[in-house]
Amino acid sequence: FELEQRKKLHLQIGLFLGWKTSAVNLLEGDFKKKMYLSHSTNDISVISERSLLCIATDQINHAGPEFVEASQRNVFAAWNLSVGKELSASFNFGCALHYYDQGISFIGKDFWIIEFLVDGTQLCLDLYQGAAEAASSIRHDSKVAYYTNSIIRNAPFESTLPAWVIFMSCLESSGKHFEIIEKGFNLMRIMKIEIPTTPPSIMDIMESMTKTTIFASRYGINQGVGISQKRPDKQNRNLLRLFDAITVAAYSVSSPYLPLLTFEMVY
Repeated sequence: FELEQRKKLHLQIGLFLGWKTSAVNLLEGDFKKKMYLSHSTNDISVISERSLLCIATDQINHAGPEFVEASQRNVFAAWNLSVGKELSASFNFGCALHYYDQGISFIGKDFWIIEFLVDGTQLCLDLYQGAAEAASSIRHDSKVAYYTNSIIRNAPFESTLPAWVIFMSCLESSGKHFEIIEKGFNLMRIMKIEIPTTPPSIMDIMESMTKTTIFASRYGINQGVGISQKRPDKQNRNLLRLFDAITVAAYSVSSPYLPLLTFEMVY
């Protein structure tokens, strides 16, 4: 077969297998755990739906976006997202990153501003988010920077906190503490958290330490334990992780801003 014919054959095989799963309209990666029988000349083997989707996705990826109709690309991007999530859950981050990359290739670089469907932005965000997490897990810093910056530039601010957390973690592993502090303070100001533009004076530091002590003294040991056991929602967890990264960076370089950060975290 010539290359074009081979790619078309891959597409047909992928469509045939994919349509046998409940992933035809898959956008979130969750689908029923059905089982299918694969008949061969000598035996019958049982194939899970997830395995079938993985095989179908590989066939579609071999064909490539150029052989897929524009109206179907978001579906195949979602297939890659589902397989990527499954591999990430199995800690196979290198392979997961491959599928996230493939999914991104189907939606295209301009998908952030093209409304294919109502939740198209979420599909794009999930692919870039998954790719950033996978790249971070295998310490591929340049890809982490690319994916997180894409999210930060294009997604609504309230959806960018997870990307900021991953990016800050990457900076921390590289020892870029001053950059963490600078970017972290800019983020805090966007969130209406007052941080002075110049280092605080000794009086300001003492005042922040006093406020922190007074505020913390309102709670007894049992109350503190009870508060610590409460699980914050996802947004607040990301915010706490962001604060933690900034505080660790400030501590590492003995920043005079550290007492102010401590007060903001406690408060």
